Amino acid sequence: MPHAARHLCLAAPIILIVPLNACSDGGHYRVLLPRASEIGHASPSKTPAQTVPPRPADVALLAQLSSLEAQAQAGQAAFVQQRAKMAAKVLAARSAPMLSEAWVDAQQALSALEAARGPTLIARGTLDSLAIHTIDTGSPGAQEIESTQKRVAALADEQDSVLQNVAGNLSQSETGSR
Repeated sequence: MPHAARHLCLAAPIILIVPLNACSDGGHYRVLLPRASEIGHASPSKTPAQTVPPRPADVALLAQLSSLEAQAQAGQAAFVQQRAKMAAKVLAARSAPMLSEAWVDAQQALSALEAARGPTLIARGTLDSLAIHTIDTGSPGAQEIESTQKRVAALADEQDSVLQNVAGNLSQSETGSR
């Protein structure tokens, strides 16, 4: 390659960049941060927003919420009953080798405990669906649904904690028996 052609190839990128610099506006760039009205710090209107008090739930929704809470409580009662039945089995499995009869009995009791909480989880899911429907349609009863959701969620969370504890005890027996 001739000497002049090589210099032209090296200078080509510089020659192409210089005209692009003429297109810039001298460093006055648009700020890409959200505007105050987009993040909720300022209202586009000068008038204060009027809050509409939430409408109370109708009788049918209250009956449905009561039924769902009763379903969750029934699941909790079944869970507590199964928990009492499995306590001795888990204790026996802690000192038993993996796949022994005691270990299998404890695993079956754990499965029964998980199944017993089914009504609580179904009630929780139904309440979540009701909450979404209420928000989407603007239907009354959002406060009542939320308070029922919190009570049912507390039951389900307590059950989760118990299951994690029991599963942890069984996994410790697995590692200890090897």
